Amino acid sequence: MPGLHLDTVSCLLGYIQMCIGDCQVWAMIDSGLMVNLLPTDLVRDADLVHQQANIGLHGICGHECKVDGVEGEWVEVAKCKRRVSFFPIQALEVILGMPFLFAFWARLKYDLARREEILLVVDPQGVMFETTICQPSSRNWEERGRTPLVEEGERRGEKGKAHPSKRGF
Repeated sequence: MPGLHLDTVSCLLGYIQMCIGDCQVWAMIDSGLMVNLLPTDLVRDADLVHQQANIGLHGICGHECKVDGVEGEWVEVAKCKRRVSFFPIQALEVILGMPFLFAFWARLKYDLARREEILLVVDPQGVMFETTICQPSSRNWEERGRTPLVEEGERRGEKGKAHPSKRGF
């Protein structure tokens, strides 16, 4: 097909740990999703500001659509903090899409030696961190998403834990 990029794939990659407000949750990474989605229960539990988003969304016939959003909230992933915006939805899971990946200057890669998918993120000072993306079959995440995190450790290879990256982009 003309215009089809065969090297671009939209897919669910797995789950990572993230913190928003005072809540630590498992979040699904979807590299093809054009928005970030946040459960309305989590918006309430984390005491986030829910307001009309200024995104200029238009419907099929060109009419303007008013949409609520959570804009510019601090999110921590793999020891990096950045501001991210979300659309609140009636769902159980946090889903992080392309806006999250761009905000965190993230890179997704597959480590053939470890047979794991890796998320590399860059903090505001330019330091790179990486964390393993947990697969649903690994049982290192819970389907309902609100799992308290265990004490933070920096052991290499522990699922969902972050450590400084020695790899370059």
